[in-house]
Amino acid sequence: MQVEEPIDIFLSHNWPVGITDCGDRKELVREKPDFKSLRSKSAAQSLEKLKPPYWFSAHLNYKFAARVQHGEDCSVTNFLALDKCLPGRKFLQLVC
Repeated sequence: MQVEEPIDIFLSHNWPVGITDCGDRKELVREKPDFKSLRSKSAAQSLEKLKPPYWFSAHLNYKFAARVQHGEDCSVTNFLALDKCLPGRKFLQLVC
C-alpha cells in the first residue's frame, strides 16, 4: 500500500478477493470443483488503489481471465491467471 505512483503491471501469487465475479466463475468451478474461493484482501485493496491495466497471477494453476471495471474513472484492469507450464496446458498468453 506504500506505492503511490501509477503502475502498468502487477504480479501476485494470490488472486484478489472477488476477482472471480469479473470473469467466468461457472467455468472455473466446473473445471476446478474443489475451488471455493481465494482470499487475499491485501491483493483486492491493491487492485482497488492502484488500478493497474494488467494484473497477472498464479496460485490455482488454471487459466482464468477477468476484466475489472473501476467505478467512476472508467479504467479497466485485465486480470489473467495462467496454468502450470506443462505440455498440453494453457500456460502461455500473448498480450499486445
